[in-house]
Amino acid sequence: MTDSRNLDRMREAVFNKRPVLREIEENFGDWSLKKYIQEGWELSKAEPDAVFLKIVEKWLQNLYGPDLAKKCIEQLRANPLVSTVGHLGLWGHPIFLNADVIYTLHFNTHEFAVLFSCESVSLNNTSSWSGSVIFHENSEQRRFSFFPDRLKTQPVFYAPSKKAEDIKKFKEKHGELGRRFAEAFLVDTDLLSFSLQACKASNVFWQKVFPSAPKTIFLPVESVAADYLLEVFKNPNHILTRLVFSEKGQSLWKKYLHEEHTYMFWGIDAKGRREPLKVLPEDIIGLLKARKIYPSSPLYFVVFLLTGFACVGGFTQTTWLSNVKSKFISMLEEMGEKELALKVKPVPTKNFGESTLVFEGLVSAMDLYLKGKDLYQEFSLRAEKMTLKESMNLAMPTIYSVVVPKEEQGM
Repeated sequence: MTDSRNLDRMREAVFNKRPVLREIEENFGDWSLKKYIQEGWELSKAEPDAVFLKIVEKWLQNLYGPDLAKKCIEQLRANPLVSTVGHLGLWGHPIFLNADVIYTLHFNTHEFAVLFSCESVSLNNTSSWSGSVIFHENSEQRRFSFFPDRLKTQPVFYAPSKKAEDIKKFKEKHGELGRRFAEAFLVDTDLLSFSLQACKASNVFWQKVFPSAPKTIFLPVESVAADYLLEVFKNPNHILTRLVFSEKGQSLWKKYLHEEHTYMFWGIDAKGRREPLKVLPEDIIGLLKARKIYPSSPLYFVVFLLTGFACVGGFTQTTWLSNVKSKFISMLEEMGEKELALKVKPVPTKNFGESTLVFEGLVSAMDLYLKGKDLYQEFSLRAEKMTLKESMNLAMPTIYSVVVPKEEQGM
């Protein structure tokens, strides 16, 4: 438990680092969590970009079939709202269990909760363990990995697909639990990359854990954004073409986003690990097609802003994305695109969806699956009774540990 004095100290330190969180709590803290999700989130009033919808529909068809793709696109056309909180991988880490349950409470049971999840995270990232099954034993978090140690520094974007032989070895190594874990995900060994497998497996596993919930639709955000960029780069007058390929566009990106970890794109090194870029490579289009580079988070968020999509973000994203939007608007104005800047300005960036709702100690989706009981309706009722502030306070120790530098903690 966190005593009130420590909680107040944590809250103030976090709000100083993430001022949009303070703003959200001031405006909606006394609302129930469910009311905030259903009525407090801002929705985009923009007409979603037709080219982007076509790209998304292609991905939906390939992963989930034409019927689901058609229904999902109709929903996105009417309400272009997506979650960008998650790290792509085998769904189930406690952080994203909470975030995804919270996000789905916005939707009716016949609707789809579309999650554009980050592929840039490495397989050994401790906030998701994307290539592992997470569960708890005697209150301690444990994990069984589908990947050997030599591959764990690779990002999900580049990680190889798991073949039938890999699944067989996983089951043999981990016995009865390994068999249950593998069968829970129903890993599709015909898909060409782990990124695709993670989308499909996570969709299947969600429905096993929460059959009464809206379906979650996982999409790989960097891959979808890369396909969109390849399409719009065919038009030399498109704002993204000019931003990426012109000296003025590149200069403005450096001017406003020089503090980001990489320059527009991430590269893939000889060992399959991501590497930051200081300058843009010559053959951007060829490298995108070969999956040797992929869009950085500021670049794919610019795609969402331009295409009229509202994002549900986490405790960092709500502040960071608002800052990126402000900087992008300044770029557009300096490029003489004042009308486009006015179009981007109202696209929402402050929808928060990464607090705590599922709080039976340390619990993962696999823990819930092993219980054999669908608790989604129970969590939905809980969200009606707890306030947004209470939910944020439950998450505050975790948020504090992430956003406040260690040298400042405890001061």
